[in-house]
Amino acid sequence: MCSAVERRKKIIEYIETNAKGKISEIAAICRVSEATVRRDIKDLSSKGLLLKVHGGAVASRGPSPELSLLKEIPNLDIKKRIALKARDYINNNETIILDAGSTTYELAKLLKDKMNLTVVTNSLEIAYTLAPSKGVTVNLTGGTADKAFYALYGPLACATIDKIFVDKVVLGTSGLDIFKGITDPNLPVAQMKQAMINVAKEVIIVTDSSKIGKVYFAAVAPLSVVRMIITDSDASENSVRYLREEGIEVVIC
Repeated sequence: MCSAVERRKKIIEYIETNAKGKISEIAAICRVSEATVRRDIKDLSSKGLLLKVHGGAVASRGPSPELSLLKEIPNLDIKKRIALKARDYINNNETIILDAGSTTYELAKLLKDKMNLTVVTNSLEIAYTLAPSKGVTVNLTGGTADKAFYALYGPLACATIDKIFVDKVVLGTSGLDIFKGITDPNLPVAQMKQAMINVAKEVIIVTDSSKIGKVYFAAVAPLSVVRMIITDSDASENSVRYLREEGIEVVIC
């Protein structure tokens, strides 16, 4: 029997190939109960990956780039809590940048009801999620597509960012160290984050506590550029105290 992630990928592929599918048909194909299929359809519908209808599901209004979101994401519940808290700091009538990442994607899903919000992003997933929102204007950078993460990087992406100015940038991070600052394993990703930081009045970092204390190959920026860090309660007391002493607002959720 396939895993839940594999099964849900199969359901989406079936629906998008056939435009629709009955619960009984999907249950037979996946060799699971109809109750399991109903739960899968409900979950996939909540993510916007298909549309739930009586007795089954139909394809969403456009082709979905979001199959990658079905992968197992570490600390997803924590990232959702961080995103919920971060939403409180995004206001109507602002212009913001959302970096490509799992936590910023969770935040994007919570911004659909904002009014007169302008979002710039290099994430195809974030753009796809927010594009239908009436009160949100989405600007997608150019660049080279990273096939693993549905995000745009490279000189063209950075050049797009260099031509704008925004109120806030919300960034995820792979590493955040009190001495080495913000770092990333991937140089093009680090360069993109640097460009985003350079054009923002305020820098907000959204990161689960597992990233604090990590240092990676490519430097992004020193902590002095950061106004706020939103993280979870497992962050060490020493790290939180140091960051606050440095004048950074640390929000624990």
